[in-house]
Amino acid sequence: MTPPHLLPAPPGPPPRHRPAEVLQALAGQLRESKTGGSFYICADGVLGVLSLPAISVWTNGRVLWWRAVNGETAWPAADVPGAARRLAGAPGSRDQGP
Repeated sequence: MTPPHLLPAPPGPPPRHRPAEVLQALAGQLRESKTGGSFYICADGVLGVLSLPAISVWTNGRVLWWRAVNGETAWPAADVPGAARRLAGAPGSRDQGP
């Protein structure tokens, strides 16, 4: 039997980031991926929302979540690039233009 002091620490909740910082990083990633439209961010110390043309992305600093035509998505806030890729491919998230 392994002595208790050598056991790995139990997994805890993911680290919490400031909602405004997570959303600003997400908006930057979306701009780089050429997702069209204007972005608006509103955040306090607990929750934040990034308003895209067709989708609103919420975060508590641990999880990002949004609802699109293809359903609801929850994504770790620590993976902003992955969330941006998912959002860039979400129906209604791109400026369709003529």
